[in-house]
Amino acid sequence: SIKYDDGDAFAWANLVEALCNLKEYEQTLAICEQALQLLPQMHKKTFLDESNIWFIKGLAHFWRKEYTEAQIANDHSISFNNYAGAWYNKACAYSKQNDKPEMLRCLETAIK
Repeated sequence: SIKYDDGDAFAWANLVEALCNLKEYEQTLAICEQALQLLPQMHKKTFLDESNIWFIKGLAHFWRKEYTEAQIANDHSISFNNYAGAWYNKACAYSKQNDKPEMLRCLETAIK
């Protein structure tokens, strides 16, 4: 069992990134949900914020081939921070859905 401080945003960020890298996508999504609920109470906030949590959720959904959910998560990430990586990930999801016009639109936005 993994033990971590509920208030340490850095620990949460490392946990979700590690789980995603280990292809433990279901656990990644569950931890992201917990982090979104606990985020307002966390101390030691570093780079973990709602944008980053939604970004990781988008990656987990993408690798689970849940492309619509990936796009929704990336939209949430973009709403907090217009991050080029989230736009790129949206383009990848549209590519998997064979939606070339939307894929190209997202890629253009990512490189601006």
